[in-house]
Amino acid sequence: MEKLDVEDVNIFASETHLADSTLLSDCYLDWAGFGLEDWPPKLIAKPRVQGFEIFVNVPAMRDTSTWDNGRMQHYLEQKLVFDVQASTRVEELKQMIADRIRIPSKRQKLTAHVRSDLISLGQYMELDDDFKTLADFDLEKHCVSIRFEKAQFDENGDYIFDDAFWDEQGYHAQPQDSWIPKDSLANRSRPDAHAVDPNQPLSIASDRRAAAAQK
Repeated sequence: MEKLDVEDVNIFASETHLADSTLLSDCYLDWAGFGLEDWPPKLIAKPRVQGFEIFVNVPAMRDTSTWDNGRMQHYLEQKLVFDVQASTRVEELKQMIADRIRIPSKRQKLTAHVRSDLISLGQYMELDDDFKTLADFDLEKHCVSIRFEKAQFDENGDYIFDDAFWDEQGYHAQPQDSWIPKDSLANRSRPDAHAVDPNQPLSIASDRRAAAAQK
């Protein structure tokens, strides 16, 4: 964060904003879930917000899972935070999301949770017009968060095949531009299946040493 004005640097722990008057010794607390379990504390530096922050909740799905050598490493819900302006169009927000999770803008369905007061639970509105701005939906004033869904059907109501599948003609591999990890497909009979079966447990060190000794 060098060459930045002090006012442009905001320090956070995992779930906690730290005021300028906070002492490092104050961070030495065993508060599970607040990002203060480690010492030295692990802190996050963020620049000054230029507009307002908007939160996008992406559910856990195969599309965003990560795999290594045929085994799943991460399958998690994601909470994305974007610094946006009231004049930001919905299509621009979708592009920001696409840059983070690789799912194209045209496959995104966004629903905003909006609360105008603290008494009601609010309402949900679909951001269905890409050319409208966030201000058109009053999101800069009342938005709690935005829920992300992947659109499974095109504008004609036809299912979009962006994954591998079998039919009467045989096996059809994923499209070349598919973002879904190929190793995440559960069907082990497909011809392009990874040699490692993710359902098989990893061998422990003693098993590997015993197998090596028999060679």
